[in-house]
Formats: sequence, C-alpha cells, structure tokens
Amino acid sequence: MNTTRLRALSIPSATRASIHFVRFAGVCMALIMLSATSAFAQVTISARETGGDVVFTVSGSFDPGTSSNSTNFGPETKLNPSGGEFEIWMTNSTAKSIALDAAVPFGPGAETQDVGIGSGSNIAIFGGDLWLDNAYMAGDPLNGTLTFAGATFTSLGVTARALPYVWTVTETGATIALRFPDIESRKQELARQIQKVRKQIKKARKLGQTPKVKRLAKQLGRLGLEFNSL
Repeated sequence: MNTTRLRALSIPSATRASIHFVRFAGVCMALIMLSATSAFAQVTISARETGGDVVFTVSGSFDPGTSSNSTNFGPETKLNPSGGEFEIWMTNSTAKSIALDAAVPFGPGAETQDVGIGSGSNIAIFGGDLWLDNAYMAGDPLNGTLTFAGATFTSLGVTARALPYVWTVTETGATIALRFPDIESRKQELARQIQKVRKQIKKARKLGQTPKVKRLAKQLGRLGLEFNSL
C-alpha cells in the first residue's frame, strides 16, 4: 500500500501501522495452517471454553519410540501451564517415560492437581518427559478429556492463541499439539475480512472516494490489531 497516498488522506499513523501489518496476514495464516497440519497427523489436545467450563480433548495416535524407564502411576489429573504439564491418568498402572525435546509452557498459571475431571486414555506430560501407559503401542488411539467446571482460560492461567503449542518426541519426531480451535477459527475469519476490506479500499481509491477510504482504513486498522493479538 502506498504510504504517501495514505498521508495525503490524513490517516492516523497508528492506523497506517496496522495497515502495513495486515499486508502479512495471508503469510501468517499460511504458517499457522502449516504448523497445525503437521500436528493433525499426530496427537492433539484441543482446548475450548464451552458452557461455562474449560474442556481439553485428547485425540490421535503416534509412534512414541522406545521408553527410557517406567514407574507406577495412580489416578490423577494435573494442569500446570507455567511448567508445561498436563495429565489425565485414570488407573493404577505402570507408566513408561518417553523423552521430549523440551518443556513447553502454555501460560503463566500455577499447578492444579485433581481439580479437573478426567476420562479416557492415560497420558501425562511432565516437563521434558511424556508418560504413557506401559501397554501403549505405536498407532494405538489416544482419547480422553479433562474438564474444569466453571473455569476460563484466564482463571487457569492458560494463554490461548492461534498458533499451537507443540511438544516433540526426541526419538521419532512425533508431536503432541495443544490447539485452540475457536481462536484459530477467529483468526482465519479475520484474515478473510482483512482481504475483503483491502479490496474495498483499492476500489474506493480508484473511484476517488476519499471519505470511504478513510472509513475503511480505520476498519482495517481495527481488524489488524485484533489479528495481531491472537
């Protein structure tokens, strides 16, 4: 977009900055979708605020490789955003440890233990280690939920965003991705709106509709700021 012409229209500098930013919206969304697509083929933890609760849903399957050690686990749930920890463990059973490349914090929240209600497959992420039921074999499905009644992402200290948080298994490169589908959908919708408004601005400028260009430029700035915040 021609910044000289924008100045002639007396568009505020903050709005011009937002307009420059949204020129990269399509590229940003492509990177987001590329990252998310690689995670879809592995294991995902989808997080949503729904019905006044926060629900984490585990799904998928992968090859975790070989385990380094094992220990006994009992029924427990845990969420620790600042430590990058997540656990649904429903049975008394032997767990095996699989090395991850690194811990992946997903917010400033402190640890909550046995507050969430869990169901389904046994899975735990503690720092740089993934723990699975000792009987888990490559390709077995992982399915489960962890529900926090009356909670929000904010109250749990979870930083929801469009880009997934991804843990990577050191040996096999398999991934576990914590995703926020509603945030992803909103960012995709914003990208579509941004492209639409940009086309409207281009058309209005060709027709010499200066007031309309100014109004659309302000709208584009607001969309760009929201897009950048997700």
